[in-house]
Amino acid sequence: MRVLLLTLPQHGHVNPTLPFIRKMIKNNFEVSCINTEEFREKVENSGAKFISVGISLDIYEEASKLLKGSGTLQFVNALSVFMKVSAEMLQQLDQILALAKLEAPDFVVYDPMCLWGHAIADILKKPKATFYTTYASQKGDNFSKQMLAELQLFKAYALFGPLLNVFFQLIKLKFKYHLNNIEVSNLFSAQEELNIVAIPKQIQLDAERFDDSYYFIGPSIIESSVVCTFPIERLTGEKVLFISMGSTPMNTQTDFFRNCFKAFANTDWQVVIAVGQTDIHEFGVIPTNFIVQSYVPQLKILERAKLFISHGGMNSVMECLNFGVPLIIIPMQPETKITGKQVEKLRLGKWIEPHSVSVDTLIDAVEEIVKNPIYISNLVTMRHAIQSGGDYSKVIEKMFLMIENNGVNNAN
Repeated sequence: MRVLLLTLPQHGHVNPTLPFIRKMIKNNFEVSCINTEEFREKVENSGAKFISVGISLDIYEEASKLLKGSGTLQFVNALSVFMKVSAEMLQQLDQILALAKLEAPDFVVYDPMCLWGHAIADILKKPKATFYTTYASQKGDNFSKQMLAELQLFKAYALFGPLLNVFFQLIKLKFKYHLNNIEVSNLFSAQEELNIVAIPKQIQLDAERFDDSYYFIGPSIIESSVVCTFPIERLTGEKVLFISMGSTPMNTQTDFFRNCFKAFANTDWQVVIAVGQTDIHEFGVIPTNFIVQSYVPQLKILERAKLFISHGGMNSVMECLNFGVPLIIIPMQPETKITGKQVEKLRLGKWIEPHSVSVDTLIDAVEEIVKNPIYISNLVTMRHAIQSGGDYSKVIEKMFLMIENNGVNNAN
């Protein structure tokens, strides 16, 4: 049986699907993924067939090239690139649809943020499922309301043109293919007979809203395929502080990293910083209790860490909580701000507005977490929930049942 998987061209949306791909293949599904070329290696290493489309564009990497100025500008740039990708992929829907039909899938799985994936799933009229890499959402729920409120705060008038283009492309496709299940007023949430959510239900907003069609699998933690050398033997103390802003625009902000140097230099913290594409030579002399590299083995560091300062991407948050490590989130976009608030509400860590980051706010947040035992107590419970996740057996059973039922219906 064949499964077609369609996700956004973004690491944070591709990575959570990789364990699921392996589970499907282990259960005798043939899996094909349509995405942009830069994700070929990841997908093929998971065992799936990779099908490339014409655009080669990782959303945040492209946005990072545009960045000058504040975090607000950065988010607007990232969202602008996302809208551009969405419009271009919708323009190419006929070609992508032709590729999809060649795979003759029995089942389609799509990321609700992937508008062209949602469209193709509806057009093919095969059994289908959503795959949420972050919070599940429904029209009018708390997550949707918070996202809208945060977007309004950005006053992102520059997005009007790209967003209008997405609407225009989508409306054309709705008429051409009779896509009645995609609402222009509610673009990025969807509900099918099967909805897979790659976070534990304990961290989901409005969890009680979601019925039994939502399978909160939680994350499957896997080691990154990126090869990097790291002096792990230097992490000999108990107080390891890990700082990483992931593959986000924040990783280009040298002022943030300099605040970290000032806050934690010459302390008993052993500090590890992953700076991504930032030129390390810009920092000059680095304090002796710091290890600064472009990339680090994140899971190996978190295994030893006492605290994690992060951008709040859901993959990083899940990996952190998997090891029972408290975190401080410095969000660079509305979704990660919601995660920061949720983490603080559940007393798993704290969050700081990017414009409020200073030497003092960093020190205060770290001291609050270290001195208050409630964080560790809550993390024990959440760690258990995450480590109990990753079981796709019920999802696989449901997929087989849906395919079987579809065959019976077609026979009749």
